Amino acid sequence: MNKKLLSVLIALLLVFSLSPAAFADTIYSAPGAIEAGRRIDHLAATLSSGVSVSATGLPPGIVLETEESDDGLNVYLRGVSLVAGNYNCFISIDDSENKINYPLTVVPATPSVNISSSQSCFVGTEVQLSVSTSVNDGGTLGYQWYYSDSNSNTDGAMILNAVNSTYYPDTSVGGTTYYYCEVTNNNNGITSTAVSAVSSVTVKEAAVTSVSVASLPYKTDYQAGDSLDPDGLQISLNFSDGSSQIVSTGFGISPMTLEKAGTQTIIISYQDKTCSFSVNVEEAEEKIEGIGVLTPPSKTEYKPGESFDSTGLSIRVYTNLGHRDVYEGFEISPQSFEKTGDQTITISYGGKSCTLTVKVRVDEKPVSLSVLSKPQKLNYTVGEELDTNGLTLRLTLNTNKTEKITDGFSCSPTKFEKAGPQEITVTYGDFTCKFSVNVKDKRADASPSPSPSAKPGEESKPQSSPSVDSSSVDKQDESRKSGSNHTALIVIMIVALLALAGLGVYAYIMHRNNGDDFIERITEFFDRFKSDK
Repeated sequence: MNKKLLSVLIALLLVFSLSPAAFADTIYSAPGAIEAGRRIDHLAATLSSGVSVSATGLPPGIVLETEESDDGLNVYLRGVSLVAGNYNCFISIDDSENKINYPLTVVPATPSVNISSSQSCFVGTEVQLSVSTSVNDGGTLGYQWYYSDSNSNTDGAMILNAVNSTYYPDTSVGGTTYYYCEVTNNNNGITSTAVSAVSSVTVKEAAVTSVSVASLPYKTDYQAGDSLDPDGLQISLNFSDGSSQIVSTGFGISPMTLEKAGTQTIIISYQDKTCSFSVNVEEAEEKIEGIGVLTPPSKTEYKPGESFDSTGLSIRVYTNLGHRDVYEGFEISPQSFEKTGDQTITISYGGKSCTLTVKVRVDEKPVSLSVLSKPQKLNYTVGEELDTNGLTLRLTLNTNKTEKITDGFSCSPTKFEKAGPQEITVTYGDFTCKFSVNVKDKRADASPSPSPSAKPGEESKPQSSPSVDSSSVDKQDESRKSGSNHTALIVIMIVALLALAGLGVYAYIMHRNNGDDFIERITEFFDRFKSDK
């Protein structure tokens, strides 16, 4: 039993050694609601000297600080938090797993509110009420105005849409009305509210007997076309009960736009009463608002290195007074052209600019000549003349453009006196190019040898030159071939007619001598013809 009792005592000592009370002499209660934006300096605990302390879950801006004292180690919560909320904090001693729960609450700061003084006015006069507010926690402020028939800032009636820091009460009916404003501070979704004191507005019903200018506007000098600036203008309202009131709003002004130069009278009207004052209006200064090209220059195409020629160029200047046309005195950029292509010209006048486009080109000149396609005929016999049908030349320009040349050139030689390959020189302007033809002797051309590939009984056909362009056949050559084809067709038709005539005569004679034998022979002839086929 003594051993069991000893074990129980040891276990109890261990439990007490792990409890929070074993670490701290005194744990003080958490502070009440902490107002956001307000500094706190709160003693949270007094512990044994030499222990280490840490905290988790503290509000932003609040830190744990320690100070040694005669009583031990004092633990403080210090700082300023700007974020409202409920925070579940824990204080740990000597890094123990057992922690002291220390909940903290941060509430939004209560707004400070000051309302404008009570006022009195006459029926129809504009009156402004306002509140000045501030909070030191960075929260968002909201406003709501109320009115009441009694001098109290409770149980008033909410004014719809009156949610700004200023409010303009209704002054159309005489009497006294009390107003106050409720200001709400929203911090992290949590709100706090403050209510202003009461401000009254008393509306008098005395009639206005006359009005007069109490103070002129700050600005009384204008230029034609300006709008009147009424800032600083005040008028005095004189009432039937002998009282008066100075107001700066609630009256009409005419005219608001000053069209003509000279002294102009400005009429002020309040209800059915009027007064006036004068302003000085001078001729308006011209202000250029923009420019544009009226007529382009006479010259719009240039060569590289040339300077811009503004002859014929005019612009239209648009101003606050209308527009006018200008023919000189403007600036041009660039003044000269170095590159080819479309160039943008900027015209400047009176601080405004516009543009136009000119073309810069080089003179096109031929730089080379070459054969694009050779003539149709490239084989000749000694004594024949050159046939240039189908010959096409290519003329290349310095701009890399090319032109096709089909006439206007000359060739040399134009007649062939000897056999063999011949080089033809083609001249066009200052340029030449060459192509070759083949010239045969007349005797070799008179008795052509059959082609090895020709069939028996067929004449050898001359080989066409591979350089001849068959698609560029000359019209005269086509006409000559067509004529020869027609002649051959006529000859064939004549021969066929003569053969038919002879066959008819022969049939007639044979029929007379032995008609049946003739018919049999004809039939036998066609049978043999079919079998041979």
